[in-house]
Amino acid sequence: MAESIEHINYVRQIANYVFLLLPFDARALVLVDLPDSNRRPERTIGNFIPDLYYKDTRRLIIGEAKTENDIDRKHSIEQYRSYIREASLFDEESHIIICTSIYSYARIKNMAKRIKAEQNSSVKLHILNDIGSVSIV
Repeated sequence: MAESIEHINYVRQIANYVFLLLPFDARALVLVDLPDSNRRPERTIGNFIPDLYYKDTRRLIIGEAKTENDIDRKHSIEQYRSYIREASLFDEESHIIICTSIYSYARIKNMAKRIKAEQNSSVKLHILNDIGSVSIV
């Protein structure tokens, strides 16, 4: 994990958001790629490792932080596709949470919505930005 401070802050924001969605006792099961975490995601999805991963019998949550320079890269677009595909295969409630800057918020929201529509997926996309806005599509 050789990530920028900005990326780490986005991952923290995703983790804090996920903790609000989960019961208190489930929080210990969240795998998150942070310097102070001893439970990092090991699960590889389509050759990608998400920044956050949680799964129980009723809920799947995949989190990904994206800095301004990383949003449109081929690698990132393949990540979005892979995560949406993976979440679509889960029979119960599935969520993908992406966090970025306020400047990239609309761009990533539109891109993720387009990929979700292409895959005809019912996954809930949560798009967060660094000033606290959340959009669920």
